[in-house]
Amino acid sequence: MPELFQEKAFEVIEEAVEAVPGVVSFANFKAKSHDSIKTDRLDNAIEVQSSDKNYKFKIHVALMNGINIKEVLEEIQNRVSDGLEKLGGQNQSYIIDVVVDDLVVL
Repeated sequence: MPELFQEKAFEVIEEAVEAVPGVVSFANFKAKSHDSIKTDRLDNAIEVQSSDKNYKFKIHVALMNGINIKEVLEEIQNRVSDGLEKLGGQNQSYIIDVVVDDLVVL
């Protein structure tokens, strides 16, 4: 994946995910302990695989306890997918996986 496209894609993902109610933060999939799960570093929260014009993003998040998890995950997928299609055009394929790494009681 070209570095500039990945940088722009991460910006789109960050904006989309942060706009969804129920999302507390991105989650560090490399975390060694529960205390280091929350992160602002997108390279620790988003896994990327690409080939030709196919891109797979695995987005790790921490959600608020008590919300409808399925609805929040679908909303993240829809917003990210829409944003990436606007960024890269319809001639590319995107797979968006969202992983809940933590539920936070607020």
